[in-house]
Amino acid sequence: MASKSLTQVLFRCKPLVIFGRPVARPMLRPFSSAPQSLAQPSSSFDPLGAIEEKPWEFDDISSAGHAELDQHREAREYARIAAYEMPLLAQYAQPFKLPTQEQILRFRYTTYMGEKHPSESKVVMEFTTKDLGLEPISRRKLIKLAGARYNPEKDLVYMSCEIFETQAQNKRYLSDLLDKLLAEAKDLTDDFEDIPLDFRHFEKKFTVKPKFPVEWRMTKRRREALKEMRMQHMGAR
Repeated sequence: MASKSLTQVLFRCKPLVIFGRPVARPMLRPFSSAPQSLAQPSSSFDPLGAIEEKPWEFDDISSAGHAELDQHREAREYARIAAYEMPLLAQYAQPFKLPTQEQILRFRYTTYMGEKHPSESKVVMEFTTKDLGLEPISRRKLIKLAGARYNPEKDLVYMSCEIFETQAQNKRYLSDLLDKLLAEAKDLTDDFEDIPLDFRHFEKKFTVKPKFPVEWRMTKRRREALKEMRMQHMGAR
């Protein structure tokens, strides 16, 4: 009787109604070792019929309201972190120290506070050519090899990499690329002296854009003069 009651509770329910029409429910295999013919519940037992659903009394908010509450809870959670946990990080603060003369490379990283972003692995490296200790001819060759990555105003070379998945790999790639550039700049079998320095990529950023001449602006007097010229031209025809 116990197994039969369990089967009745699991498989006896009200007819499924879709768009106002009753739909037959598929028969499922009962959780018992008895044959399926013996496991069918009786038509007089309806356990779900005894459960009465509470009618909607407009005493709850909508789904949009619950979503707004979730955002409010998340904001309060971060506010508690900022108020109670972030100040504890002050004990790990270290005073800023200027880079030494041996630390000529500067790397810049980007973080999105734990969120996944395609630019999160990007690393930017910059350095000045005068800090590399190169000969003048080798320095000029390095500037020519850097091309549009060189800023002549600040004597800075910018290089970036985001082809690898991690920041450490991109940083290592930039470091290896700089070693290759230095080796090529110091190789004076071809000193590139026949190639002039080209800074057009930098000059375009500061080129003054042409402005519309003041004499060409349409004023009331000019509009009347043009109207009179058109009338005279039409009268001449």
